[in-house]
Amino acid sequence: MSTVTRPAKTENKIRPESTRFARAENESEPKIDREGGRYESGIIRDVAVITRGEALGHGIWIDSTMLDQVAELGNEQENGIKARFTHPGMSSDGLGKMLGRVQDFRIDGDQVLGDLHFSESSHKTPDGDLAEYVMLLTEEDASAAGLSIVFEQDFDATEMFTDYNSDDDGDFSSPDELNVDGLPHARVLKLRAADVVDEPAANPTGMFYRQDLPAEAFAFLNFASGISDDKPESLLGIEPGRAREFFQRWKTENDVSISLNDSQESQTMTDKNENQAPETEPTESSSRESILAELSRFSDAFGNANGVEWFNQGLGFSEALEKHCVELSKQIDDRDAKIAELEGKLESVDLGESNPVDVPSESESEKVDFESLFSIRGDASKN
Repeated sequence: MSTVTRPAKTENKIRPESTRFARAENESEPKIDREGGRYESGIIRDVAVITRGEALGHGIWIDSTMLDQVAELGNEQENGIKARFTHPGMSSDGLGKMLGRVQDFRIDGDQVLGDLHFSESSHKTPDGDLAEYVMLLTEEDASAAGLSIVFEQDFDATEMFTDYNSDDDGDFSSPDELNVDGLPHARVLKLRAADVVDEPAANPTGMFYRQDLPAEAFAFLNFASGISDDKPESLLGIEPGRAREFFQRWKTENDVSISLNDSQESQTMTDKNENQAPETEPTESSSRESILAELSRFSDAFGNANGVEWFNQGLGFSEALEKHCVELSKQIDDRDAKIAELEGKLESVDLGESNPVDVPSESESEKVDFESLFSIRGDASKN
C-alpha cells in the first residue's frame, strides 16, 4: 500500500460532483429498498463513498490513487466497513449509532461507490429508528447528508509522493491539473468506517451522483459575469443575483472587462435585442448601496449577530430564514423545558403539615365546660 507511482495525466475537467449518495448515470431516483440488503432491513445502493478533489477543511487532495486504495481496502474486509450515524465525539463512542455496513466498493469515474446495508438494530436504537430517518432524508433531500470516511493516513507514502513531485527547491507541483492549490495527495493506510454526516468533506454536494453540475456551474458563472441574462437556480447555497452584484463590483474595482469572441458577442447582442435593452453596468456606489441594503435586511430580520454572520456566509434570505426558524424553535423548546422544571419544583415544595388543624364544630364548642378550664380564686383580702 505504500508504493508510490506517478498517476497518469488526468483530463482537465470539472470535478464530477455528487449529490452525496451517488446514483447511477441512467437512474433518476435513489436506489432505496426498505426490505432488501444483507440484513433484509433496508439498503441504499450506489452510495458515494468518496469523490476525487479537495477534502474540504482538511487541506488534502484526493486523487485516483487514493480512490483505488479506498476501494481495495473496503473490499478486503469480508463484512465491509461499518457505517454510523455521525462521527463519534471525543467523549463518546459510536454505541447506539450503528447503521450497518458499506460493501461492494467499486470505482465509477471520479468516485468510489458502495452499497449501504442497514442492520435490524439500526431501526431500534436509543435515539429511535435511525435507518428509516436516513432513508427518508435521502428520498426527500439527497443533498442534505452524505458519507464521510474515517481512515488512518499513510503519512510516509504521502511524503514520498510529495518529494517525488517536487523540484530541486522543494516546491511541490501536483500532477493532477485540478489540484490548482498544490494540496498534498493523501494516501490511506487503514479504512475504518464511513459515517453519515450532514457536511462530508469529500462528498460536497450530497448522497447521489449528479451529472448536470458542470452545466449548472457554467450557467451560474455566465449569469454572474453578465454574459447571459438567464437567471439560474442557486448553486451551492449562493444566490445568483447577489453573486452577480459582487462580480460586477469586483470588475469595477479592478478595472476588469470580459471580451467575447465574435460569435458569442453576436449571439449575446441578438438575445438582448430580442428580450430587452442592454443593462447598464452598476456603478461602485450602486453596488455598495445594494449590498448595504441587503445586509440591513438580514440584520432587521435576524438580529445583528446572526444577520451579519449569515450574510457573510453567503446564505440566501430564505436559507437564513430557515435557520432563524430552527433557532426560534429551539428557544421555545428550551423555555418549555424550563417551565416544566419550575412547575415540578413548585409541586414538590413542602407547604406545612399534611393534616388540617382540628377545630371543634359549633355544637361541640357549646359543650365545653369553661369553668373547668379556669381556677377561680377568692378575694385576696380573704386569704
